[in-house]
Amino acid sequence: MIGLKRLNLRGLRTVPGASRAKVAAGARGAGRWLRGAGRFVPGLGRPWGVPALGLTLGMAAGVGYAAGADREYAASGYAVVAATEGTAHAEAVGLAQSYGRLATSDAVLRTAHTDAGVDAAALRTRVSAATSPDAPVIEITGRAPDAGDAARAANAVARALALYADAAEEATGTQVRQIAEAVAPAEPVTPRPVVSAAVGGCAGAVVGCLVPLVRRSGGGPGGGGGTGAAGRSPLPSQPEQPAAAPDASEETARVTA
Repeated sequence: MIGLKRLNLRGLRTVPGASRAKVAAGARGAGRWLRGAGRFVPGLGRPWGVPALGLTLGMAAGVGYAAGADREYAASGYAVVAATEGTAHAEAVGLAQSYGRLATSDAVLRTAHTDAGVDAAALRTRVSAATSPDAPVIEITGRAPDAGDAARAANAVARALALYADAAEEATGTQVRQIAEAVAPAEPVTPRPVVSAAVGGCAGAVVGCLVPLVRRSGGGPGGGGGTGAAGRSPLPSQPEQPAAAPDASEETARVTA
């Protein structure tokens, strides 16, 4: 197995033997698939071919997901906490924060679920409330698979919250009034085909860029340094040591003999 000792990717250490076999098998499989597909897809064998194919397939998958996913619509209405005589503006802003948290409480949802057309438990999953830190305004948003149901849920909760606040007007010195009703939206908030296609295309392009890297570093004769005989670097040749000169005393003894 050539080129399996080390993946030429920054930050990776030497791959264990079992992992090298898996990498090699995956690289060989990807190589066979690419060679076969290259006969039918022009340009697939070029450096940009695989990333382009991944980009195309990813975008197609994103559009397919957007076409098959469930639609969700969102509609928002607004209510304001109006201070009566003798109540400071800061107190109204603080009460708006409190009423925003109470908008999804059981006391309000039990009154609103009849107008919304669903039970209180289902209505809690459809509505949310948001407030402003410097204005006594409450935004109530309804979400549903149908645009009309989303607007109906938001308006039902806004009306129920106003009734709840009116019951405590003497104690709080404020009133809650709905200033803008939620309107059924024309377009869903999710899924968005453009966003889904962009996300799928990016993911496909990343995978397409990684496949040639794995092929080049994990399989084939052109890969990185390997453990086999063909991929092993030859050891540097050792310089020959000169023959030792004969000892002078031994040479004299042989001459006298």
